[in-house]
Order: sequence, then structure tokens, then C-alpha cells
Amino acid sequence: MITSISVVSATLLMLLLVTFAGLLMVAIVFNFRAGLKYRRTLAEQLDNFRLAKMLTALGIDIDEYLSTERVVDIHTQMTRCGACENVGECDEKLAGGSISAGNIGFCNNEQTLQKLARSHEQTGTAGD
Repeated sequence: MITSISVVSATLLMLLLVTFAGLLMVAIVFNFRAGLKYRRTLAEQLDNFRLAKMLTALGIDIDEYLSTERVVDIHTQMTRCGACENVGECDEKLAGGSISAGNIGFCNNEQTLQKLARSHEQTGTAGD
């Protein structure tokens, strides 16, 4: 009698664990897909700002930027870029192609972009 109760209890516990593991996997996949969709939307929004061109000019991969930076920081940077009054100088510098991180004193995101450029240079040289 006690053995059959133990077997039934163990079976129910195992069934519960398998159900939990399955639901956990479904939730992880759902969240991963939702995150990808959100990052794509964020990338589309970023394309509307000079910030995207500035990142490219500094040699910073936009996909890497979107996946490593906090979303709240990206929104802050886009807001700063949108509020910039130095668009003429920015457009002039961006027209030249690549830009040195030390040569962006006109940019509202200067400190953040310099930090990102330094970080990018360090990881780029570390991989060589």
C-alpha cells in the first residue's frame, strides 16, 4: 500500500516537473522572440536619427550596439540626438565618412559615444 502511494506520488511529481519544464521553455522562446521584435522596432526608430550614422562613422556595429546597450540608454541617446542644435556640423562631419571619437565635441551624445568607441576599439584589438 505504501509503495503504491509512493509510486503514484513520484509519478505525479515527475509529471508536474515535466509540465513546468515545458512551460518554462515556451516562456523563454516567447520572450526571446518578443525581444528580437522589440530590437527590430528599436533599430527602425534609430534609423530616423543621425545617431545611427554617427555609430557607423565611429565604427560601432549597430546590431551590437542594440544588443549590448540598455534600452533606456538608447532612448535617452535618441532623445538627445533629436534635440541637437548642431545638425549642420553633424551632417558635415558625417558626410566625410568615418569620424574620430575625439572629434565629436559638437554631439549631444559625445561622452557616451566616446565610451562606446573606446570599448569597441578595446574589444577589436583584443580579438586580433
